[in-house]
Amino acid sequence: SPARRNRMLTMIIDGNCQYFGKADVKGLIGRMDAAGIGRALLSASLEGAVIPGRDAPLSGVGNAEVAAAVTAHPDRFIGCFHANPLEPGAPATVAEYAGKGFKAVKLFPGEGWHPDDPKLYPFFDAVQDAGLAALVQCGIAGFGLSHDGGTRRALNAAYAYPMRLDAPSRLFPQIRFVILTMGFPFLFEAWSVHHANKNVFLDLSGSGPAGGALPVGYAAVGGPAFIPLDFEKVVWGSDNAIDLKAELAVADAHLGMMGCADPERRARAFGDNAARMLGIAG
Repeated sequence: SPARRNRMLTMIIDGNCQYFGKADVKGLIGRMDAAGIGRALLSASLEGAVIPGRDAPLSGVGNAEVAAAVTAHPDRFIGCFHANPLEPGAPATVAEYAGKGFKAVKLFPGEGWHPDDPKLYPFFDAVQDAGLAALVQCGIAGFGLSHDGGTRRALNAAYAYPMRLDAPSRLFPQIRFVILTMGFPFLFEAWSVHHANKNVFLDLSGSGPAGGALPVGYAAVGGPAFIPLDFEKVVWGSDNAIDLKAELAVADAHLGMMGCADPERRARAFGDNAARMLGIAG
């Protein structure tokens, strides 16, 4: 199992765990313990996100709340804040949370911006200067947004195209960009940008169609004979799944199906790679 193999390497690190609120923290830590997960990159969620299987839209899941959770459990959680580069105060938000010890910023281009828009480069300068990783939600988001207050809200996947990360990854080579859920359904594009740029990681998270499509899609385009993936730049994340043991097992199987045959190399996707991506000791 990934947990058993990782004892030889480093602790298991969940590289993409959404924060679902203070009431969820105790249960999350319990699930981490049961699955042998040492630490999790806890990411601020979008207020009003409608998550399948949850009764109410998310609230109290922003940057300040994540900071409180990280402060309360510094040995278990690593901070990841959300920023919208369109907001005038976005560079200041980067400086604020980098100063609090956060290691990554989570970005949703679907909020209405293209990552390769030159007017956003000062924001990426701030991210690079702070030494942060950038987790980018590409492709279709697996959740909706509530319309509280009568305002229609939605993420637009037309903005969240992985090819738009090609120029930023070249212009800001010190940022470790992470394409979440491998950009589903834009898998071919995500794999291509990853292959072409040393600082672009792929996130192996998500379940259902998004997760199951990865090995099938990779084989369909020719697999490693066409686009060889660098499995030292693949990280696993739970997305705050309920059954973490099952998620680990499925992700391990998918890595094997995608050509990562070496067990120790697969194990690094569950810990060492995330530590390197975040710039922390495993």
